[in-house]
Amino acid sequence: MLYAYSATTFGTAYSQFSDRTSTNEDMAKERFAVLSIWSSTNQVNATVMNYGEIDIMLDAAYLNGIRVLSSGQLKLSSGQLISLKFTSGTAIQQGKTYVLIIVSKRGTTVATSWKA
Repeated sequence: MLYAYSATTFGTAYSQFSDRTSTNEDMAKERFAVLSIWSSTNQVNATVMNYGEIDIMLDAAYLNGIRVLSSGQLKLSSGQLISLKFTSGTAIQQGKTYVLIIVSKRGTTVATSWKA
């Protein structure tokens, strides 16, 4: 009885450790960048490129800390370039600096600042 409990407990712990390790390995292979950002009034466009070894899923985007995009279903294949379009909650002011943060489903984060 003790053997069965120990085997189950250690097997579960190993499985959880293996899953975390696999996720960390995948995060290490994720690489994406915001290549350009442009805007007009409250419409923002960002060009994003996946230059990593694996496909990624973009999960969210934040503009100055406010969530502006939440898809979780936006796949970006290795080597792929896409244009993200979203609406800002406030009008974009010329000359003001903004920070755009894009987060993958695995938790990789890319922050880019730009002056409108």
